[in-house]
Amino acid sequence: MALVCHGSPTPSSAANPATDDLEATVSRLKGEIDGIDEELQPLKEARAELDEEIEDLEYRRDEVQEHLDEAKEQLELFGFENQDEED
Repeated sequence: MALVCHGSPTPSSAANPATDDLEATVSRLKGEIDGIDEELQPLKEARAELDEEIEDLEYRRDEVQEHLDEAKEQLELFGFENQDEED
């Protein structure tokens, strides 16, 4: 949709090469953005998978740490000292 001032002719794109150049540049840049988005998609999917794996491993680590802490507490109840701690 072109803006029209009443009483003056509407400039055509053929009469304004600068506008043609700008439109071509905008079109080219939009194409580049679309291409980059296509390249990014598999990387985003891989990142999501890795984030999920990291979350699972962190959860497992926390569970193991809880079991370790419980085992240390039980050993202390039986009079065993924590050999991991340094004096």
